[in-house]
Amino acid sequence: MYVDDGMLVVSSVSLETNTSILKSAFEKTEAWLKSAGLSADFSKRELMHYSKRRKDNSNPSITFNDSDGITRTVTPEATVRWLGVYFDRKLSFDRHIKILASRGENAVAALTMLANTVRGLNHSHLRNLYISCVTTKIFYASPAWWKGTKKQTIPLEKVQNRALRLICAAFKTTPIAALEIEASIPPIKHQLDLHTKRCAIRFNKLSTTSSIIQRLPDSWRADQPPTSPPPLPTKPSTARSHQKKTSTLTSIASHTSPQHERIDPYLFPPWRRTPSSFDNRLLINIMKLE
Repeated sequence: MYVDDGMLVVSSVSLETNTSILKSAFEKTEAWLKSAGLSADFSKRELMHYSKRRKDNSNPSITFNDSDGITRTVTPEATVRWLGVYFDRKLSFDRHIKILASRGENAVAALTMLANTVRGLNHSHLRNLYISCVTTKIFYASPAWWKGTKKQTIPLEKVQNRALRLICAAFKTTPIAALEIEASIPPIKHQLDLHTKRCAIRFNKLSTTSSIIQRLPDSWRADQPPTSPPPLPTKPSTARSHQKKTSTLTSIASHTSPQHERIDPYLFPPWRRTPSSFDNRLLINIMKLE
């Protein structure tokens, strides 16, 4: 649950079993909402099946007998938008990247109206607009979908290449590497890596009860087991081909360490920490002046 957006996630041996469990879970959720004086918007319900297995070719729907007396059927979607991220069946995020690239192209096209060579903005202002207005669109939620592949960078590189030519007022035949140096804008791949590493650093600012920390190894919780384990417990595989595989979350966490300095949220701001926050790294001697 995030504000007024809720999600029900189940896992089983088949998609048909999933739909049966989801229907029962939604009916219980609807009963709880009714007891709290709330109601769900039936028109906003969406269904999505996540599976990479080839045998899962079916797309079972769910039929609800809603409280208003109307029978509604929710069919699976090709993509589902959740908190601004478009999820597809195989979690490849191809659709999400295409949408981000399209938004970036529209934003760069809008910058062309401000880049008149006679009375337009200068290069530094165009660069600032690109960084603040365009990159924030094309890199949205990048730690969740960035896998380091060339396929993901190609649509975004087209957006940045057009912006570089606009900022530097260069011809189309100008090498992109030279424009990146001239405009002091790193390549797309390096910017995505930077966003991922910054996300990893923020892990040490989260509470140990955070759902993210609860899904990381025990070393992130002082070697304690998770207090609220994930709904799908991980089962280590003995196959050599699977031992090197890792989740997106653990891959991000590999860029930082639980041994780094932690900032406990909610209690005190970083500049008002108590001596106990430093453990044995800080020693205060109180001396009386005679």
